[in-house]
Amino acid sequence: METKPSRPTALLLTVTGTLLLPWIVVLAAEAQGLTGWAWVVLDVAEAVFLLGAGRLLRAGHALHRPFAAAAALLLTADAWFDVRSAGHGSALLVAVAMAVLAEIPLAVLCTTLALRTTAARPATARPTTALPVTALPAVSAVPVTAVPALPMTAMLAVPALPMTAVLAPVGHRPAVALAA
Repeated sequence: METKPSRPTALLLTVTGTLLLPWIVVLAAEAQGLTGWAWVVLDVAEAVFLLGAGRLLRAGHALHRPFAAAAALLLTADAWFDVRSAGHGSALLVAVAMAVLAEIPLAVLCTTLALRTTAARPATARPTTALPVTALPAVSAVPVTAVPALPMTAMLAVPALPMTAVLAPVGHRPAVALAA
């Protein structure tokens, strides 16, 4: 099923990615240790892929699909780790609410965008700026000769290295002699 790019969907992705930016600043200010910075990097990646998917979707470019797929993966992972690392009480309640109300629905939307096909945009005529061949200066008076192509059989005749040669430690002679 082909559908046209949705401006409201592109706007939603762009706004969501933009709203993550202040949150990233807060996380970075409070980041302690490697785990804290891992959360920052995860949210930066989410913002990049949400903003990219939104921009590319609005432009009607097919590359919005891999961006949306990456955003869906990151949002799902973020929801999972938020819930798993929340502990008990209000922190768990907030993590579940964010997962159910924001991260998972947005991940489902991104997955849908990644899997659907987009309607082709009509080709637009672009002005040409090519110069006529007569307007180009002569580059060289020396004739260029063709380089002979390597036959396919020559490329296939390269012998494979035995595994003992590949896995041998540096400075250690392999048990199997390599044929020349």
